[in-house]
Amino acid sequence: MAQKEIDFEKEVDRVSRKSNIDIMRLEYSLNRKVRNLDKEINKLTKQKIKEFDNAKKSTKEFVDEEESVPTIEEYKKILDEY
Repeated sequence: MAQKEIDFEKEVDRVSRKSNIDIMRLEYSLNRKVRNLDKEINKLTKQKIKEFDNAKKSTKEFVDEEESVPTIEEYKKILDEY
């Protein structure tokens, strides 16, 4: 059996090219995951802002109803009785 002589320069080039391809694939995959996470974060942020605005509207309507003049006068009367 004759042993084949290894050309180290070609072998280094082959390994480095394969490594570069693997690195590029990994980079693309990570970038895609980051974009998906950004989309999900933006979606959840918009949803929370919308929920907050709805809660604020509900609270504001409740407070506006509760703080009407007759209601405040009624509370004053009740407190004066005690």
